[in-house]
Amino acid sequence: MSTIPPELGIHHSSLRDGGDGLRASATELGTRIEALATSIEALGPLGGADDISALIGEAYEAIHHAAFESLQTALDALAQDGNTLDAMRVTFRVQERSTEQSIDSLRA
Repeated sequence: MSTIPPELGIHHSSLRDGGDGLRASATELGTRIEALATSIEALGPLGGADDISALIGEAYEAIHHAAFESLQTALDALAQDGNTLDAMRVTFRVQERSTEQSIDSLRA
């Protein structure tokens, strides 16, 4: 029997579903970003044979690399947030059980 009123309890299923959702979103976005990167690479190199075009092409490559690296970092953080929600759920469940046992022992 739970001694913690429902309005004060942790909604474990919400934490689990939230964690699963964040990880699934990160995976889905990662798949779409990979598809975008593949499409961009299929266009071939940017720029021409002259010096100015070569500089523009190099700048484009640097920006492209930085943007996709930033997106990957964001996706990794999103997935980690999902893992954190799972860890919170487990920690809260353990603490709830410990609290309930402590309260029950005081009642006995």
